[in-house]
Amino acid sequence: MRAGAQVGATALVGGVGYANRVQEAEAKTAVGKGGVREWWRRRPRLFVAVFCLAVGSVGLFGYLVAALLVKPIGDDYLYFHNAREFGTVGSVFYHMEKFNGRYSPQLFVAIAYRLFGVGASRVGCTVFILLAWIAFTVAAAQFLPLRRKYHKISAACIGTVTAFAFMAAAPSVFDSFYWMTSAVHYSLPVSLLALTAVLVARLLGAWRHRPRLTRTVITCLTCLAVFMSAGINELITALGLGLLVLLLLVDALTKRWRCRGVLGLLTASALAGLAITYFAPGATQRRGVTMAEGPIANGLRCVGLFFENLAASSLGTMILVWSAVALAVLAVTTPPSPRLARWVLAAGVLIGVGGSWAFAFGIGFAAAVTPYRAQVLPEAALGLGLAVCLVACGWLVSAHLESLSWRWAPVAACLMVALAVAATAGDTLGLIRALALRGQMVVQRDIALAEAVAAGETEIEILPAPILFAPAQGTDISFNPDRRNYFVSGYRSYMRVPADTVFVLQAQPAGYCLSTPAPGFSGARTCQQLARLRD
Repeated sequence: MRAGAQVGATALVGGVGYANRVQEAEAKTAVGKGGVREWWRRRPRLFVAVFCLAVGSVGLFGYLVAALLVKPIGDDYLYFHNAREFGTVGSVFYHMEKFNGRYSPQLFVAIAYRLFGVGASRVGCTVFILLAWIAFTVAAAQFLPLRRKYHKISAACIGTVTAFAFMAAAPSVFDSFYWMTSAVHYSLPVSLLALTAVLVARLLGAWRHRPRLTRTVITCLTCLAVFMSAGINELITALGLGLLVLLLLVDALTKRWRCRGVLGLLTASALAGLAITYFAPGATQRRGVTMAEGPIANGLRCVGLFFENLAASSLGTMILVWSAVALAVLAVTTPPSPRLARWVLAAGVLIGVGGSWAFAFGIGFAAAVTPYRAQVLPEAALGLGLAVCLVACGWLVSAHLESLSWRWAPVAACLMVALAVAATAGDTLGLIRALALRGQMVVQRDIALAEAVAAGETEIEILPAPILFAPAQGTDISFNPDRRNYFVSGYRSYMRVPADTVFVLQAQPAGYCLSTPAPGFSGARTCQQLARLRD
């Protein structure tokens, strides 16, 4: 009896233990299911940040590889010559007097040339791309309502895809990023404007809550950034000046930051830079170029030209890549209040419509000759405005349909970013190939010319270095024939060719670049047409 009781007790204990283990397993399963649901509710945003950062980095890496292959083109030789002949500071004053009046571009080029020689083109273009990535990343961390848990990786994600979009949607990626003295005028100021905005925000936030030394250092850095940005491009300077004046008025009316003196100092720095650039003798001569229809009519013509070229070349790419940026932002941000989202929507419309029109008009108003590469400014404004509007609309939708804010945005963001990178991969590979081939040709040409000059030859054949990528307005011997003499004079000066030496310019072979439409100074639309115009 006792043995049976013991067996029964053992069985009961075992049964109870088994039952407990079953309950624990079921509880773990329930927790597991909840964990899966919780992971799906929270972790898709982390997945989007990691995925978009990885894919966007692949696209941006292709552009960095291309930057490492850049050789001097067009007026790069002229800027290098001036830096070598007049020194760093002297060349700045020379450009202010004889060229366009802008002091920052020649300073950057001269410093790069002093450090890296003819390799300054390659180093400078690489630095410009990295600077854009850094600027957009810190701006995203400063101004976007990123989720606190994944703040850093989300900022890196947005900075990467935005830098990629800035390059992929440019009207001419060649002129905007791989022609050093073009990029320093039209692409670099966008990055500096973003960095300046971050410094101003940090300054306002730290003014009353940081030690005096910290405030002084940030104030000096911000004033320097504002002043240097003011000497690059008048349009960017006018935009930054307008924003500073707006902040100054808001502070004066609301006493929100209580640092009107500092904002006044920043405004004075921007105004001083704009005045120096605008009234420099070189800028005055540049504006004196005859405009048959007048500056206002020329500005309106440039607006029409911008939208014509946009529709003819890169509208689809621009919409694709900036939409990818918008969806990536939606996936990693916390939606603000509907009221704030509506203000953001209004700002997007103002940036996209007003900004693009204002930039396009300003380009045409400032000079009679409107370089195609300058349209990176209005197109960047249009693309950024599109992205801001899409983000605001997404926030408004998520406010009414909360479940959609995490179900569709992550999947759509990953697909859109991957599609944008894939859609531009072919052009990126073509760009790498073109720059590699052209680089080899430039090196051979420079060596042959140096040997001919050293041998005392009085008549030297000069071979053209094909641009090989379109659209582009890059200047060489036969590309853009009406700018040939401008290139040859700068190249002759840089290579120290005696004035009595005759250049025999060789013809460019037909079909020397890609078949993409290529608006140029000559008005030709394809490389084949440019080749025919050569003859």
